[in-house]
Amino acid sequence: MDEDPLTRRRRAERVDYIPGALLDADAFRAEQAYHRGQLAKVVNHLHGSGTVAGLKVTHDPVAGHLVVSPGLAIDRVGRVVELHETATVDLSGWLAQSGPPSNASRVCVDVHVRFHTQRQDLAPSCESSMPEVVALTGRLVEGAEVVLRAHGDPPPGLPQETWWARIPDEDAAAWEHHVQDHLLNATWDHQAEDALGPDPTAVFLARVTVGTQMPAGVPVSQTVQIDNHSRAFVYPNAVLVAWLQALTAGHGDAGD
Repeated sequence: MDEDPLTRRRRAERVDYIPGALLDADAFRAEQAYHRGQLAKVVNHLHGSGTVAGLKVTHDPVAGHLVVSPGLAIDRVGRVVELHETATVDLSGWLAQSGPPSNASRVCVDVHVRFHTQRQDLAPSCESSMPEVVALTGRLVEGAEVVLRAHGDPPPGLPQETWWARIPDEDAAAWEHHVQDHLLNATWDHQAEDALGPDPTAVFLARVTVGTQMPAGVPVSQTVQIDNHSRAFVYPNAVLVAWLQALTAGHGDAGD
C-alpha cells in the first residue's frame, strides 16, 4: 500500500479545473488528499487524538487472547480510525515471539491502534500504458489495525498523547498562560512529538501487565492486569460543558 500523504507535511494544493483539461489518476489523488488533509488538520489541532468511543481492551483467560472491542479513534494526524469488528491477539504467542527476556518478573505490553487501508472490489483497468500489464482498480476500505509493543521490568512511563497532559498543574491563570504559549509555539508536524509505538501516528489504548514468574499451579492468565483509563479520550463538547458545570457547581457549594 502506498504511503498516505497525510502522514507527511505538505502544503494545501488542489486541482485547478479548466475546460478541456485531461485528468489522470494523480489529479484525483491530489483532490482527495486536499480535502482529507484540510479536514484532518482541523480535527487534529482542534480536538486532538485519542479514543472517541469503544476500543476497550479486555483479556480472555480461556483463549489467552487480548480482545479489543469495535470503536472509533482519532489518530495523531487527524484521521478517523475505525475498528469495525472485534479484534483478538494471541498474547502468549505474541510474547513468545516478540516479547522481552523471559527472566523478567513481569512484562508490560502497550496496546495501540493505527490507521489501516486495504483494497477491495478489484477489477481490471480500462487502460494501461503497458498492454502486457493488467492494472487493477477498486475501492480503498479504511479501518484499523491493532499493534503491540512490549517493555521489560521496570516499564517506561505511560505514553503521553496530549501536550496538555504535560502542562504543570497550577492556578487557572498560569495554566491558561502555558496553554497559550504552547499554541503560539506549536508545530504542524506530528513527527515532532515523541513516538508512541511502532507507528508514530498510532493511538495508545491500554497497558497490559503480565506476571511471568508465578508459583506452581497459578496460571499466567490470573496475573493479567489491564489499564484502559490512562489513554487519551476525545470528549464531546456537550460532555465537557456538563463537566465544567458540575465542577463550577461543586466549587460554589464549597464556598457557601
